[in-house]
Amino acid sequence: MTAMAYRHVCIANRAFISLRNKQLVIKQDEEYTIPLSDISTVMLENNASTITSAAIAAMAENNIALFTCSEQHTPNGVLIPFNNHSRQLKALKIQLEASKPLVKRIWQKIVKQKILNQAKCIQNCDIQGWERLFQLSNKVESGDKNNIESQVARVYFRLLFGPNFIRRTETTLNASLNYGYSLIRAAIARSLTTYGFYPSIGLFHHNELNNFNLADDLIEPYRPLVDKWVYDNVGKDETILTTEHKRGLYNLFNTQLTINNGVSTLTTAIEITSASLVTALSINDREALKLPQLFSC
Repeated sequence: MTAMAYRHVCIANRAFISLRNKQLVIKQDEEYTIPLSDISTVMLENNASTITSAAIAAMAENNIALFTCSEQHTPNGVLIPFNNHSRQLKALKIQLEASKPLVKRIWQKIVKQKILNQAKCIQNCDIQGWERLFQLSNKVESGDKNNIESQVARVYFRLLFGPNFIRRTETTLNASLNYGYSLIRAAIARSLTTYGFYPSIGLFHHNELNNFNLADDLIEPYRPLVDKWVYDNVGKDETILTTEHKRGLYNLFNTQLTINNGVSTLTTAIEITSASLVTALSINDREALKLPQLFSC
């Protein structure tokens, strides 16, 4: 069995990145080499860096997600593998042929687990009100037809960040949340392609301009992991998303979660979720889908 890639490489300073003997070569003041088979993601944070086309192609061949950043050092793009799975047609077929009742049941399970993780996040932050979220999780019906997810969001974020918090304003808290979500979203998209899925074809999300609809479906129960980190590490009055904040959010890939009756890092949990989606769609059973659970603190 091939070992699962586990390393997440952040290149913050100017570097020349190339390929040699199936290893990524990072040349700065010193030269570093990392086996491609060990790498899950690469973050190119410094726009003065140079990378060879051979290195980019090798990353795609080895299912490595390559993040690019804006001048503000915020992720603005990601290169993920394409047509790199021997059973891509089979995966596409089960995506397109998934029955509406199954899709609605899967979405119900995703939303319920998201809310349970939000409740656990609030509880772990020692904030009153998590019981209400737990109760609301039991009201999620097939397809979340009553939109319990949105009802919970309105309560959840104000419990976590204060009664005046608004999700879509330009604050450091929101910038931190968006940064963390974008990393996990891209990692999920990368994982989905390794199992032959087309990330643009979602179960619930169907935006024609969104290349990551399926990733946006599966990320939902993972979001509270980012929320908890931001609550613990980003002050409400901070005015800038610092390098330390970004490194901490990037390091979430090594955080542990409970999934499939075991403990796994975020990186491995994403792989488990993607693999289990193949099974759930193939056997028409939502219970086959494995989703993460936050630890109790």
